[in-house]
Amino acid sequence: MDSEEHKRSHDRLRHPFLAKFRIYTRSPDQEKSKWDVVTIRNVSPGGLSFNYTQKFSIGTVLELDIGLSSMVGTIHCSGIVCRVDELPPKRPDIKTIPVYGIAVKFSDLPDDKKEAIEKLIKEFQAPG
Repeated sequence: MDSEEHKRSHDRLRHPFLAKFRIYTRSPDQEKSKWDVVTIRNVSPGGLSFNYTQKFSIGTVLELDIGLSSMVGTIHCSGIVCRVDELPPKRPDIKTIPVYGIAVKFSDLPDDKKEAIEKLIKEFQAPG
């Protein structure tokens, strides 16, 4: 049986970059949700993942501002929640707030930003 790791089509960079997000609203009459800031667990040209204390429905559309590096700059894009995993508590003996691993697939990332992320991943993987 193939693991999720083997099914991925992009290399991932595991580095704690910051991103802000909010739930996308289609209607101009609907009040936009507030931005929230998270630490990215990993990022690739195809998407990113982060931990969060709210469980999202699969298919939820998020607006994203991702700060990767001065080389790439801030990336503004949208993404679709494609996986939500409840994470086990770090201390099972203490009652804690549930934490979810949220995976987001980019839906409108421009090609130049995909290429910049690929280049950034290669730089982080380079020896030395």
